[in-house]
Amino acid sequence: MGLRIRLGGKKIIFNSNAIMYHTHALTTQKAGRAFTTFLLEKNLLVTFFKILSLKNILIYFPYVFGMRLIALLRDIITFNFGSAFARLKAILWLIFNISLIHKKRKETQKFRKADDDYILKVFSEKYLFRKKFIV
Repeated sequence: MGLRIRLGGKKIIFNSNAIMYHTHALTTQKAGRAFTTFLLEKNLLVTFFKILSLKNILIYFPYVFGMRLIALLRDIITFNFGSAFARLKAILWLIFNISLIHKKRKETQKFRKADDDYILKVFSEKYLFRKKFIV
């Protein structure tokens, strides 16, 4: 929701007393780490292609996929094959669903008012290299 607000060029106000419940959080807790890794990776990649300008997709593409490759190799080296398979599955999902992503991109770009610099302020890859996965 916050990303959509930013795409529209609006500001987000933080209220420390506000409470928001995410209904899918329980689903991922029950499904396990590998499924959650798959969803995080898939959604990050889809979002990357949906929201950025074509120029920045080309600029950041080596970094985004390089980080995926590093995380995949780390999982293999540490014998975390469930997460490695989940990351690979997310990349394959992206390849086989490129037309769906293109359609979502067109829809997203219609209401976009903010530039990439404003949008990119909220992104982080810190979850990729946590020792413990927090859900």
